[in-house]
Amino acid sequence: MKYMVMECHQAYAVLMDEDSRFIHTANLHYKVGQVVTDPVIMESTAPSSRNIRMIVTAAAAACLVLFAGTGYRYYANNFRTHSTIVISTEANITMELNSKGEVLSLKSDSESGREILKNYSGKGKDKTTVANEIIEIEKSKGLISDGNKVEFYVSSNDPDSVNSLRKEMDNIKARLEVPAEKHEEKAPEPVKPAETPQEHEAAPPVPAAPKADEKLAEPPKTDTAVPVEPPVPEPPKAEQPAVKDEPTPPTPEPPAAAENPPAA
Repeated sequence: MKYMVMECHQAYAVLMDEDSRFIHTANLHYKVGQVVTDPVIMESTAPSSRNIRMIVTAAAAACLVLFAGTGYRYYANNFRTHSTIVISTEANITMELNSKGEVLSLKSDSESGREILKNYSGKGKDKTTVANEIIEIEKSKGLISDGNKVEFYVSSNDPDSVNSLRKEMDNIKARLEVPAEKHEEKAPEPVKPAETPQEHEAAPPVPAAPKADEKLAEPPKTDTAVPVEPPVPEPPKAEQPAVKDEPTPPTPEPPAAAENPPAA
């Protein structure tokens, strides 16, 4: 086979064969454009087309496996039935849930349940929301009322999910089983008598006490002369005569007893 020298380097040369393929050979003092027949072909480090195809195929397979695994997990978490809850009432409605607790489908084997599901779709909603909404619909149709006993049956392959779902449903069940409060009739409150007009009259404002450094306003002076009343004369005082002190009379002494009594 003949080769044409396309490039010349210090250690190697690039030749092109008759099939227009390029090869690397030892540079035996070649010149560009020279035609040779027995070149010393160097071992190529570039991957062959077969190896390239194998690498591309392996990469595509890896990507396919990755996408398939991601897609399966997405499907398993969002579209595969993970657990089931049955609302045991006259309607008897079953909720199928995914791993996130979202409703995938609703179904019922009773006529009243199918009648409810004709106008209600809880797909994609949370299980608690759907359970409460279905119960409210049943209450509006008179199928259940406050104080009635409602049972919830839970099934799942995951025990932890079963316990969690039971707790949530027990909260709804406890709220429903509380009987409605009886409203006691309260005695009418006495009517407050109408307020008298005096109550509405505002009290006269209390004048503020003057401050220490403020002087009271003097009343305006008038030129009108005020008549002066004549003084009333005081009545003369009656003089009492002076009482003279009279001397006290002497006390009479008793008669002395006779020394010799008279003879009988």
